[in-house]
Amino acid sequence: MKNLPEREEEREQVMRKVHERSARKCLDLARTNGGLYTKAAQFVASLQGGAGDKGIPKPYVEVLRVLTDAAPHHPFAEMESVIVRELGSPASHIFLRFDEVPIAAASLAQVHRAQLPDGMEVAVKILYPSLRREMASDFAMFRRLGSQIRPGGYDMGWLVEDFERTLRSELDCEHEARNCERAAKLLEGRESVRFPRVVWSLTRKDILVMQFMHGLLRISEPEALLASGLELEECGQVVSDVLTELALVHGCVHGDPHAGNIYLVAREVEGSSRVKPALVMLDHGLYHHVEERVRKDLCLLFLACI
Repeated sequence: MKNLPEREEEREQVMRKVHERSARKCLDLARTNGGLYTKAAQFVASLQGGAGDKGIPKPYVEVLRVLTDAAPHHPFAEMESVIVRELGSPASHIFLRFDEVPIAAASLAQVHRAQLPDGMEVAVKILYPSLRREMASDFAMFRRLGSQIRPGGYDMGWLVEDFERTLRSELDCEHEARNCERAAKLLEGRESVRFPRVVWSLTRKDILVMQFMHGLLRISEPEALLASGLELEECGQVVSDVLTELALVHGCVHGDPHAGNIYLVAREVEGSSRVKPALVMLDHGLYHHVEERVRKDLCLLFLACI
């Protein structure tokens, strides 16, 4: 730091190169270790805009963002041990069909497509079996790193504490299922939102079975939305309306609304040839519940801004 150029523009260029180099090393670390390390990288990548830029330099957000969509998956033999432990039998004894290759892989779990004996198509979310075993040592390492490493003078300690607090609430599939049903209840009657139905008979702490949702469109791919006959302005309005109603009307804030967790589908409108967007919310592991006094203050703030 002492040898940095005096001119501010030159200093920023040098520091950006330092951060980019460090961010690539963090990406390699997360890919090698997986699990909580991938989650930590995703957590950093979500800190974009506003106060996030003050706490985390932009190169970390930009480089680590790839892990929000492309986390490595685990072999099915490893994942089936969770099914046997939680449900008492292998997948072939429980499901009529079970696809061993996951349709999605995240930092804490991966999702497989399956079919129940009654014909219902489901998505089976399975937490990685090594997570709980490795959690204590991983968090101890994160705290140690946070206290010792200060890239460019940035204090990382607050990030570790916030990460640990939010992560523990995500390691409970039954808690996630209850969150899903609660959000669905709060928004029932609204045609522009869809929630998958929970299969409680097959849901446990480490496994979540839900209705498989067809026709999902990524909100980050405008070309696909347009090709499905949707208007982008209506799509943006639906996403805004649903998440804002949850927060400002019900005090229930979705804590992880990125493009891998919320999607759109094209819904037919009765008496019309047009289609309109409906929001599909899949991941309900992390919610923040706002106190009534704070919720009302937020509403007043919005009205004042308008």
